[in-house]
Amino acid sequence: MGYFNTSIFYDDLSNVISEAFSNGMPVIATDVGGINEQIENGVNGRLVQPLDMNELSAAIEQIVGNKNPRMALGANARKTHSERFGVDRSLASYAEVYGLSKTEPAATAAN
Repeated sequence: MGYFNTSIFYDDLSNVISEAFSNGMPVIATDVGGINEQIENGVNGRLVQPLDMNELSAAIEQIVGNKNPRMALGANARKTHSERFGVDRSLASYAEVYGLSKTEPAATAAN
């Protein structure tokens, strides 16, 4: 298993982080915008300060050089995706917004 590194300066909610999580990959990202709402530092990935190359290097070395922590971060990443960003969670959120129950079918347009 690898890891995913995103080097951005600002992002509200990154789809690429969600995609990496869905594949069980821990993510190393800068602690900007809404990224810290996706990544829990040391739980499902690592957050580093923008432009801090020493911190970024240490985070990469920690994940690449240590299989057990990398596997644990990856498992937690997959769990985070499933619980917070997966299809079931998304459908439940849409149903809540539109006032539908989980068992109530969505209305279809008349032809």
